[in-house]
This record gives sequence, C-alpha cells and structure tokens, in this order.
Amino acid sequence: MKKIVKSLICLFSAMAITVGATSCANMFTVVGEKESQKAPITQGVEMNFDINVTNSLDIVPDGVSVLDHIRPSVVEIYTLLQSGKSSGSGVVLSVTDTDEDGEADKAIIVTCHHVIEGGYEIVVKAIDGKEYGATIVGTDPDSDIGVIYIEATEDNKFENLTPATWYQSSTNLKVGTEVYAIGNPLGTLGGTVTSGIISAINRDVVVEDQKMTLIQTDAAINGGNSGGGLFDKNTGALVGIVNAGYDSATAQGLSFAIPSSTAVGIVEQLLGNGYIEGRYDFGVEFSLFSVRVSYWSQDYYVGINYLDEYGIFAKNGFKVEDVILSIKIGDKETFTVPTITNSNVYTIINDITEYVYDTSYQIGDDVSITYRRYTTIGTYEDKTVEFKISQYVYGN
Repeated sequence: MKKIVKSLICLFSAMAITVGATSCANMFTVVGEKESQKAPITQGVEMNFDINVTNSLDIVPDGVSVLDHIRPSVVEIYTLLQSGKSSGSGVVLSVTDTDEDGEADKAIIVTCHHVIEGGYEIVVKAIDGKEYGATIVGTDPDSDIGVIYIEATEDNKFENLTPATWYQSSTNLKVGTEVYAIGNPLGTLGGTVTSGIISAINRDVVVEDQKMTLIQTDAAINGGNSGGGLFDKNTGALVGIVNAGYDSATAQGLSFAIPSSTAVGIVEQLLGNGYIEGRYDFGVEFSLFSVRVSYWSQDYYVGINYLDEYGIFAKNGFKVEDVILSIKIGDKETFTVPTITNSNVYTIINDITEYVYDTSYQIGDDVSITYRRYTTIGTYEDKTVEFKISQYVYGN
C-alpha cells in the first residue's frame, strides 16, 4: 500500500516492520505501490439514522438463532483501485425508510478505514448476493473506522439486510467470552463464520504504524475480514469491528478487533460531521535516500517516501523524495536532521517519526519545515515552508 524507496537501507527497515500486527484487507495491487487516483469524496449529507446501541447482552428475538439473526448484518465490501481492487467487510448499523414510502431505502454501514482507503468506487454485496454502490459518509484513519451508506432502488431493493446492535459496554467483556467473527476472508468467501474466545481486552497493538487499544481473539481472521463483526456468541451483540491479524508464519490465533465501546463514539461523530473534530494527519512517512551528488559519489539523507494526498504535508506542497533538513512544530525544540552516520543509520527514521507524530500537537499549532528538492544531479533548492496544523477530512 505504501511506496517503497528502492535503496538497501530502506529494504532493511521494511524487513524489520513486517513481523507484527497488520491490517487484514486483501489487497490485490502491486506490493509497495500507493494508488494515486482520487478517492471517493466524503459526502456532506445529513444522516438521520437510528443506530441500535445497548448495554444488555439479551438482544436476539425469541425463536431466532443467533447466526440467523447476525449473518445478514455483515456485508462484503470491494474497493476498486486503479490497478485492481481490495476487499473487506462491513456491518450494517441501520436500515431506514428515508422517504417514508413504507420501504427501507438507505442503509448505514461501518467498516475499517483501510478497507475503503484509496479507491475510486466502492461496491457493497449483501448476503443474498445483491450489490449496491456505496458513498462515504466519513472515515477516520486514526481509529481505522469508516462509515458508508448504500441506497436501494426500485429494481434493487433491500431484502436481506439486518442491522446489528452495538454492545456499548464492550469494555466489560470477560476473557473467555465466546465470540463469532463474520466476514469476507480472502475476498471470495463472504458470510464466513469463525468462532473463538476473547483472549484479552485493552491490548495495545500497532496496526499500520498506528497504536490502538483492541480486543484480542483467537477466532480465525484472514485478509478480507477487516471491517467485519465480532459478535457475542450467545446473544449476537456486536462487541467489536475486526481490523487486524498477526502477520507472522509462527503465530497462530492472534487476531484483533476495535471495541464497540470505542467505535460507537467515532461512528456518531462521522455521521454528524463527516470527520472527527480536532483530528489531524500529517500524512507522511520518511525513509533514508541515497542521493547522487555527482556522477561518482552519493550521500544519504532523510526524505519523504509516502504522502497521503489529504494529509497536511501534501496540502502544503511537499513531494515524495523531498529531503527534510529541519522541522519545528508548536513549542517543541527544532528537530534538525543530523548527518547520516553508522551510529544513527538505524535510529534516525524512528527519531524524526516520533517527533512528527508526537500526540501533544493541536490544530492551529505552527509548523516550520526546511527541505531540499533536487532537480538534477548535484542541483537542488532549499526552501522553508510555514503553515498551521489543520483539520483532517478524508476526501477533501
């Protein structure tokens, strides 16, 4: 998903990162490339949906089995990319009759941000095989939560969509609670049910460079399960949104979900605003570059190897391969990039990343960055850019 700088130093860094928790969307694109086309824009639409939230674990109607009740609430999601598609899952939170004609015509769906990120079209497939074009309501990279909606038509009505019910008190779950995970593993097996237990709660995990506090489960999770539901096995209450599996050949039964108690608040803000108030994203990743300064020699620098087109760096004119010389954010002391030596070659990227992604910054803080842009071999221009941290809105 992220652009890889083809240097020996970058290769060593990438190898160190791959053993860890990673998102479980099934990406059918060339490894290492970031899609450059425009994503679906966050829509400024009014969403008056009644989402079912409960603090009770007794929600399945009498006479209806748990799986019969919850499987129709999980859908398949396909995000079309310029070079292919990614696949994932989603959970229906509300099905509503917005035009009051007696038939439901809109459905709100929660999924993971990384499932719908970077595509130009989103398709939702219900358990009965019907497909619907989806529109982004809002999405939040930090929490990895996205909200989309679909609309029924005269020729393609909703017939088998069942809203799930959030269990808002998922922080009260006990280790050992039995759960179902329902999703679209491998992007081809929609509606698949796996089972397990809650292995741990409040587990701190790094997913795609983002620290998150998640529910851990041993239910089988594979690529394509992202955005699907983790349900209480006895009652069908939605206790989490699946978002990660452990990417290691030696690890078994390590899967993770965003607690519903966390996700509910995010979804409500996305429905109300289309974004999370006060959230910002620099949208940048750094790597070590070898820059040829003459035809017979080269130097190493810290440069940009990935930009989110909606992030603060991209919006202020930075480009991939710009060399960073110094950064000052807010009241923190200026971070001046040192000369690359054998002693700091393995730490410098972590140092600059920790500086930029310090969580103490706020919207409105001043930023000053001095950078170098090479034009030809040995020719460059140094510039200083000043701007303020601004609100992040995906798609804008």
